[in-house]
Amino acid sequence: MREHLRAIKEETEMLRPNVELKERRALMKIYQRNFVSNHSTEEIISEFPCFRLAKMLLWDMRDHTIVDVDQHIISQLSLMAPKVLQVSQSPLMEKFRCVVDDCEDDRLTKGLQLEAAVLLLPALFKELPGLLFEVEGHAQTCPPDTPTPKMVLKGCREGHPMQYDHISMTLGLILCIYFLFGIQYPKGLKKTLTFLECVVLKMKDAARTSCHN
Repeated sequence: MREHLRAIKEETEMLRPNVELKERRALMKIYQRNFVSNHSTEEIISEFPCFRLAKMLLWDMRDHTIVDVDQHIISQLSLMAPKVLQVSQSPLMEKFRCVVDDCEDDRLTKGLQLEAAVLLLPALFKELPGLLFEVEGHAQTCPPDTPTPKMVLKGCREGHPMQYDHISMTLGLILCIYFLFGIQYPKGLKKTLTFLECVVLKMKDAARTSCHN
């Protein structure tokens, strides 16, 4: 087992790692699930450095649940995005709407609607956006001592979140981390994450790893 772990660690350090690793992954699956259930997130990352790779998180999530998280967010949440923008009462709403309305390309407009909807979801459920994302240098208000996976949006001029690329994919990675590491949903974001899990990803019957803080 240690030999397999060493091989995966070496693979992740290569310029072009092999993210499939099918044979080794099959041998490690039972060990991995048991380890995740009984160790902290920091210990899991140390034991399984492959989880530092975005592609590996998405692949492992699909391996466990048969759900392509990134594609589900794009296909399902995109359909809901215009309605989210319509009903949202977030203070960010007008700023986002200006960005979307100024876009003259229909394809890009749909993408912007999706990105805006991701960031507006917590406010829609009257929860704390700061538990889902923060703009680098412009931390949002969230409960103290609440370590939780979140998006950190970098390179945003004047703190405008919509200037960050790949918001929807980053959300997918956050959901993978919650699921694969067995992290309990924080109280101030539970409705939002449950909606994403059950409605957007359609995973209400999926067996999660035992949750821990």
